[in-house]
Amino acid sequence: MNRGIAETTGRYVLALNPDCRLEPDFAATLAARLDARPDVGSASGRIFRAEGKSLGPTEMLDSAGIYLTITGRHFDRGSSRPADGSYLAEEEIFGASGAAGFYRREALESAKISTGYFDSDFFLYREDADLAWRLQNLGWKCLYVPTAVAYHRRRNLPQRRASMSSEVNMHSVKNRFLLRINNQSRADFAATLLPTLARDAVVVGACLTVERSSLPAFSWLWRHRKRLWAKRREIRDKIEARRNRMVELRADS
Repeated sequence: MNRGIAETTGRYVLALNPDCRLEPDFAATLAARLDARPDVGSASGRIFRAEGKSLGPTEMLDSAGIYLTITGRHFDRGSSRPADGSYLAEEEIFGASGAAGFYRREALESAKISTGYFDSDFFLYREDADLAWRLQNLGWKCLYVPTAVAYHRRRNLPQRRASMSSEVNMHSVKNRFLLRINNQSRADFAATLLPTLARDAVVVGACLTVERSSLPAFSWLWRHRKRLWAKRREIRDKIEARRNRMVELRADS
């Protein structure tokens, strides 16, 4: 995905999964909305669940964008629920689903770090939430546009964790902590300390008992700790520089 973005030249970028199918006006609809909102750095459409090799549409929602919980978990809004007239209002949300994420190039360039637009340390899963959080910290908004419709055949869901490969689950655990290392401010950490630690205890306990194949996630984090903290400083420096720049622009205007 990072290599693909680097090869593009337009003012917008569509990051599309191969198991996602779009209505013909999907990109045009989102581009029109972002043209009217220069403060919006990304957008997410109304994504329905697809089935079969032909990615046939269903009446089940797959994602109306992603949201972040107080314990640092992220979920797709409306996932696995009947569409049934829900999520029909345009609104600002936390972030765009990586299945069909739509991004302003200026926002992506402002968020690019040493490991890419999408942080390559994640390897798989949660990288869309990481980018969404970074964009939020940089002051970019994300817009949910329900008139932009797509269909996604989702294979990985929390309730299917037991059937996923050990490698996938290990990266899921690793990326849970990496997501916070990259993006959580000290103030956010303090404000969510108790519920976050409670959830962490559940994760660590599961790794010590029923999912021991995910224990390498913690050794990976420890081995790379110096580089990860250096990357965190890189991200915090970008956030501070952008905030200072925005203050200067407001003062000039």
